[in-house]
Amino acid sequence: MTIGIIITILLILSNMPQIMKLIKTKSSEDISLRMYILTWFAVVLLDYKSIILNDNDLIISNSISLLLITSTIILIIRFRIKQKYKPEVSLCKNKTLLKNSFAEKEVSDPLNEKLDAVGVETSPFKKGKE
Repeated sequence: MTIGIIITILLILSNMPQIMKLIKTKSSEDISLRMYILTWFAVVLLDYKSIILNDNDLIISNSISLLLITSTIILIIRFRIKQKYKPEVSLCKNKTLLKNSFAEKEVSDPLNEKLDAVGVETSPFKKGKE
């Protein structure tokens, strides 16, 4: 029984640093999703075996570990989706550069180009001639 409690505490503590880092940084670039999925399957099989053996300590520890690993996988996938589809927008003087993970598209402002061609100042930040 004492070993089961120690196993449960260690399994909980081993997952917490990664979960806390994911929540703090909101980034999952450097984390192996495959490793967590394989670990999840291993814990599912261990939980199944502990149910067959009717070992309550292992059932509790494996179930808690399974819950923490599942939440880690969900966070990894969630942050990867956010990073993949997050558009980046940058504004330039006479054109807007729209950039995201799908395409890069440059859109120019035809009115500003015509005004610049005839010499009309289009920027509100520049002082006119006095």
